[in-house]
Amino acid sequence: MLQNLLRNDEFRRDFRNRFADLMNDAWTPERMHQMIDENAAHMAEEVSANYAQWTPVCGGSYCPPDEGSWQWAVDQV
Repeated sequence: MLQNLLRNDEFRRDFRNRFADLMNDAWTPERMHQMIDENAAHMAEEVSANYAQWTPVCGGSYCPPDEGSWQWAVDQV
């Protein structure tokens, strides 16, 4: 659907302008870091419980991270 919309010159111009506005306002690195930190604070207390619940049954496929690995990943952003 987006590919078809982007064939329209007016839509493409409006899309590009809106995206640029968001990049310069709502999606700044500072704002994204703030949002990540806020969400991580809400999730932090559940990481250990999630790890304990699912690691025994993940069977070698994707297993949830332990608290240290999770915090390291959050800090990399």
